[in-house]
Amino acid sequence: MDITGRVMRWFITGIGVGNMFFPWLIGQFFETTGPSVMPLINLIAFILALGLLINMLVLTRMKEINRITGSIMIKDWSHCS
Repeated sequence: MDITGRVMRWFITGIGVGNMFFPWLIGQFFETTGPSVMPLINLIAFILALGLLINMLVLTRMKEINRITGSIMIKDWSHCS
């Protein structure tokens, strides 16, 4: 994955939104359920980040395969009907 200015913009935006959103979310639940909510929200954030990382790695790998083979991979869904 090439880190261009356009890609870096999304990284910086994600960092900023995450730094503002998750402390606010923890604070909203902290008052009603107590401090036990913090590890749960951190676990959910970790799972979401891991899913996003896996998705980016898979899409990058598919893009590289398509670039090398010069073809577009289209899945045949005709057998599902």
